[in-house]
Amino acid sequence: MNGIMRSLLALVLLFAATSIRADELTDRHAVTRQATELFEKQDFATLERLGERYRTTDQRFGSGVWKLSTYYAGISRAFSITNRDPAYWAGREKIVRTWIERHPKSPAAHLAMARMLSSHAWSIRGSGYANTVKDQDWAPFNTYQQQAIDYLQQHKAVVSTDPYWYELMEHLAIERSWPLEQFIALHDEGIKRFPGYYPLYFAAVRYFAPKWGGDAQGLEIYARRVMALAPPRDQYMLYARIYWVASQDEYGKRLFIDSAVDWPSMKRGFEDILARYPDEWNQQAFAYFACQANDRETARGLVTKIQEPILAVWRDTADYYRCSFALDEDTNPHLGAR
Repeated sequence: MNGIMRSLLALVLLFAATSIRADELTDRHAVTRQATELFEKQDFATLERLGERYRTTDQRFGSGVWKLSTYYAGISRAFSITNRDPAYWAGREKIVRTWIERHPKSPAAHLAMARMLSSHAWSIRGSGYANTVKDQDWAPFNTYQQQAIDYLQQHKAVVSTDPYWYELMEHLAIERSWPLEQFIALHDEGIKRFPGYYPLYFAAVRYFAPKWGGDAQGLEIYARRVMALAPPRDQYMLYARIYWVASQDEYGKRLFIDSAVDWPSMKRGFEDILARYPDEWNQQAFAYFACQANDRETARGLVTKIQEPILAVWRDTADYYRCSFALDEDTNPHLGAR
């Protein structure tokens, strides 16, 4: 079979993979959707059981990502930041207060209140750049954001037993432009109590993003600091996960162009991830980044093991096709999509 026929066959197979086994993404969406639906039904008893379960005995998906964060993503979706109607927010607040009344010592219920206040703030501000915000909208935005911070701090004794307290506080700190020392103090407290809760590191990626006033070197310094503070078995794994999220949320396909990432360190991190979580999602993510980094040897060993590409990992069909075809032909020294 010549190269053109092989490429056409690969493309056909790729587009035929709409029913691909992608358990990781399916499971994440299921947890998020269930939390939203339970909130809308005001089934607080089930929300409580799930929150406790994800906090303790059933924490992670196959990739190692915590279920608790996707649970809270589902609760967050119950607060639409595109709805400015005061009646809508009065109704949302009533539901949350009912949850708190029935479960006054519930971390999840109190965290929902803080999340609701923050979302209300963003519904007023809008999601555009700062120069698109109306002057009269800054004051209520700032007020609701500060109310969310104050609420979290007032209930810290009860609520900070849940790592999402620190995750939400970090995002609020970023949005309120906390100085570096204050943010790092919060971050260090969180990772000391919950060192395996990855969203705390992912929030810090946002802090060091260019659009929030950060830069590539600042993110690299932060990633190396994380490695220095982490147990040896976690050091490179955390480095890889930090830049994995930076690629998804900040740098896209230009991670190895615009950031200061060190591929050998990230590669070792993925090897550590797979040793602990040998999930297909992680394996294909490793292959994706090996291709982006133009690491032909590593990419070949990983891509040849793929039976069905997970398109959510590869970002789009072209990336998987470009990588697999280049390896098959062994003619193109540049695998990554630029």
